[in-house]
Amino acid sequence: MVSALILSISAQTSLQGWGRSSAAVTAADALQVQSRNLELYRLASLRLLQAADPSVLLSPDNASCRFEPQAIRQLLERNLPSSMAVRVQLQQASDAEGLWLNLSASPASRTPNNPLQRRTLLTPAGLGLCARTP
Repeated sequence: MVSALILSISAQTSLQGWGRSSAAVTAADALQVQSRNLELYRLASLRLLQAADPSVLLSPDNASCRFEPQAIRQLLERNLPSSMAVRVQLQQASDAEGLWLNLSASPASRTPNNPLQRRTLLTPAGLGLCARTP
């Protein structure tokens, strides 16, 4: 009788351990997928901006070689797929030389207050747009 009780407790503990391990693996896989989605969106954004016409993306004052934020936002919205899984924000850099591209996703395994994020500083010179201005 005692051995059956010990066997039962051992089996239950083992099943709980396997259940927690399985949940951790599932959460890690979901986080990996979200991370890959953010990186793909970031790379697609960079390629799109590098290939764009500088006269559309830069302010009319050619001497400054500064972004026109609204033009960048419109280009990204028109040419990249909208996704519920990826939220895109553009924020002016503190030195006004570029824009921060903020990407965030909230996988099921994380809380909405702590989303997975990817942030990249975009500058006209860094994208090779200043040298191509007419």
